[in-house]
Amino acid sequence: MHRPFLLKSFLFLFVFVCILRAQTPAKPQYGAWGFDLAGADTKTKPGDDFFRYANGSWIDKTQIPPDKPAYSLRLAMTDLTEQRLHEMMENLAAKDAANPSTLEEKVAAFYRSFMDEARIEQLGARSIESVLSDVKKAEARDDLAALMGREWLDYESSLFSYGIEVDLKDPSKYAFYLRQGGLGLPDRDYYLKSEFEKQKAAYQTYVTTLLKLVAWPEAEARAKDVVDFETKIAEASWTKAEQRNLDAIYNPMTVDELAKFAPGFNWKGFLGTAKMDNLTRVVIAEKSAFPKLAGIYAKTPLETIRAWHVFHIADNAAPYLSKAFTAAYFDLHGKTLSGQKEQQARWKRAVTTVSGGDFGVGDRFGTFGTMGFGVGQLFSSKYFPPEAKAKIQELVANLMAAYRARIQKLDWMTKPKRRLCRNSIPIPSRSVTRITRATIRSSLYEKTI
Repeated sequence: MHRPFLLKSFLFLFVFVCILRAQTPAKPQYGAWGFDLAGADTKTKPGDDFFRYANGSWIDKTQIPPDKPAYSLRLAMTDLTEQRLHEMMENLAAKDAANPSTLEEKVAAFYRSFMDEARIEQLGARSIESVLSDVKKAEARDDLAALMGREWLDYESSLFSYGIEVDLKDPSKYAFYLRQGGLGLPDRDYYLKSEFEKQKAAYQTYVTTLLKLVAWPEAEARAKDVVDFETKIAEASWTKAEQRNLDAIYNPMTVDELAKFAPGFNWKGFLGTAKMDNLTRVVIAEKSAFPKLAGIYAKTPLETIRAWHVFHIADNAAPYLSKAFTAAYFDLHGKTLSGQKEQQARWKRAVTTVSGGDFGVGDRFGTFGTMGFGVGQLFSSKYFPPEAKAKIQELVANLMAAYRARIQKLDWMTKPKRRLCRNSIPIPSRSVTRITRATIRSSLYEKTI
């Protein structure tokens, strides 16, 4: 369950402005500000196309960088942050520690491991042999279902995605959510609508390529089986429009009720592997899809399920593996699905691997196995010193005081609601000192898990 992207964009902009103001306290730097009329297309009537009216001129003049699938003022701001992170990591990586123990040393070791192309090429697919071996050893459908519980613990994928978020109906508690999953393409429509035939064909080629790279037998035949399997999953899955109904996607039940409601899937083993052995309550999203998906899984041949597991492990791990994997990954995810013309420079991918990417809209590559909090601690200590933090905290305190005073006078809001709204949002002040993601192991792949 992703938090609202708009809120994240605002918070990112807020922090970015703080950093700009804090980087040189003696000489504050202010960018252009105000309402930019130059970006509007005044030849377009706002009633006909308001988006074009407001942004048309900027869109016409702005070129999308070849190593990006899109561009915006927000993404332009991330370029500066990316450059600073690169400089910071290069400086840290210049000092090689045999046994990294400090946060700086761990970030450096992680960054160096991604930049060590010779070592990565030498390892090839051997980096993922251990997790592939678990799939090969799985004797029954229940064993493979249990492996799906590792979705957020290693590079497995799952027919049912899961996560812990605030309970939609009771924000004082957290809930364990289960959602439909199992697809390698962005949405069910890619499997079912004729307009996406080229993308679907490219996807099947990609599945074949990765299965060949891990030396999976009968790669072409198994790739077709995988795509056919996912097509059935797509047919049973809800549409994006259906998923926007917040009441429809809130279906609490006990774990025992779930097992009876969607039989044919090893829920106990799945939740156990996800380290949720003691869980008693879940909230499922696409309710009518769950028994259908479980039924599809129960009827699918084991060799197809194994191939599906192997492919998704290779797909999720591909950005960290040898050039054969990264090239295939970019060709599908970058070029075919996103329209990106060029693969990013290796140092940019290294920065994303170590510090993380866009947690609101990014893919798994930028959100899993990163040292985001640790890197953020190092970054903020350099670009957001204590004196800048004190100033911005004073600014926020003044804003919150004005906010409380205004809410107190709202006659359309009840007293309990006003009390709730007056609660301020604290600024995080706790630093992260214990980082375990970058313990030194035998390969880059292992560092991310």
